[in-house]
Amino acid sequence: MTSPEINNTVFKSTVLLFGMTLLLKILGYVEKLVLAYYFGTSDAADVFVSILTIIMAFFFFFREIIEPVVLNKFMRAEQDEAWNLFNYVLRWIFVVTLVISTVIILAPEFIIMVLAPGFDNERMTSAITLLQLSAPAVIFLCLSTLTNIVLNAQKIFSFPLVGDLFFKLVMILSIVLFYKTCGLQSTAIGIFIGAVVKLVTHLFALHHRITFRLVSINAEAKRNLWYLSWPLMIGMLFSQLTSIVDNVFASYMTNGSIAALSYARKVIELPVVLFPYVLSVVIFPHFTELEIQQNSTLLYKWLGDILRWIILLFTPAAIFLALFSNEVVKFIFERGAFDPSSTAITSTPLSIYAIGLVFFGIEAILVNFYYARGRIREPVTVGIVTVMINILVTYLSIPHAGYLAIPIAFVIQKGMKVLILSVILKRDVEWHMKQFMGITSKILVSAVVFAGTLLTINRVFYHWFDDFQLPEIIAPAASLVVSGVIYLLILLKLGVINLGSSPHGG
Repeated sequence: MTSPEINNTVFKSTVLLFGMTLLLKILGYVEKLVLAYYFGTSDAADVFVSILTIIMAFFFFFREIIEPVVLNKFMRAEQDEAWNLFNYVLRWIFVVTLVISTVIILAPEFIIMVLAPGFDNERMTSAITLLQLSAPAVIFLCLSTLTNIVLNAQKIFSFPLVGDLFFKLVMILSIVLFYKTCGLQSTAIGIFIGAVVKLVTHLFALHHRITFRLVSINAEAKRNLWYLSWPLMIGMLFSQLTSIVDNVFASYMTNGSIAALSYARKVIELPVVLFPYVLSVVIFPHFTELEIQQNSTLLYKWLGDILRWIILLFTPAAIFLALFSNEVVKFIFERGAFDPSSTAITSTPLSIYAIGLVFFGIEAILVNFYYARGRIREPVTVGIVTVMINILVTYLSIPHAGYLAIPIAFVIQKGMKVLILSVILKRDVEWHMKQFMGITSKILVSAVVFAGTLLTINRVFYHWFDDFQLPEIIAPAASLVVSGVIYLLILLKLGVINLGSSPHGG
């Protein structure tokens, strides 16, 4: 494909995915709103978040191994060989996850004792029951990682997102419909049924490709799969170790800490999922194709342009969320069981997470760029090192910062990972680093002006809107719009962007 053709395909796919992902994130927020309404930052909310973290850890573990390994091999293989690979891996995932879910059901006490040792007897009992009920979902969620990746490889992006939509919708409906009769266990019902529905949705598009006959792949392909998989397995064990260790530390802290951190992460995930993550899903197959074609010039240019747009867009977003975290949390969550005290313990970690927003966005693209080029060991190694730093920083900071040590360490981890991967990449890629740094410095200058303007205008709007007894979020939101226009004008004046084109320096 030529560059204009690829650009057009990526644009259309990105717009489609953006719309569907926006709907998905709205459902994700509805899920959190429902959870906050019924459970707030209570013990029950802590238990649910802890169990969901354990179940989803398996999903993320398999997804992060399957995506770079299978997608690359699937796209390079001939058609029959590719679908044999799909069925071969599908069966292995089923066998492994069946064993995992069985172990969870038979030994839930041990798992909770290891992953949430700070729970008291009441929370421990609830967690054991919830974990056993949710365990079978591991099988369906992990199988969906493979079907998701294969659908993306065929550039069928709608079915994976529809599956995610159904997963969220079922979880919401389960809490609303069964809360009165089942209480906290309604969440486990939602996790299990939602996982089944998600996989079934994928199979509507892939059922004709699934075979029950004996399939095999050649010995060299098996060796290559293992060669690529084992570093990712180690890397993902360490990556998931962050969430698990955070869970362990938080289980000893004030009741509601786990839930508060979860709510804050949900808010900060929105811009990351809507732009860098959606774009990384669309762009990964194209990155891989360009690497196969050895079209390095276009490959590197795309990377530079995407990273500059992330810095340009996410810097003001990070400033706004850091400065007005309390108003944002209050507007989104404060109703029902989520009271002002819940807002207080949620807004502070949100302001800390906001500091790392640019790093979160860059990481999604940068890691996929490495994977598309078949360079798996660098991001895995860097990931392991930064995870260990995260754990060390958390351990050393908890006596002084309490539960806030967790977001502080997380931001440090992601920041270091992005910086190290960028330095490694600079050795091999024509980055036009002088131009890139020049553009970045102009964006930062514009961001400083944006922050000052935002605070100044907010003071004016706050007193003005207060006379009309409007919600607190109105003044910051109006200030964001005005300051955003000024920020855009400064970027235009400095020549960072031209309307209708990408940032200069590409």
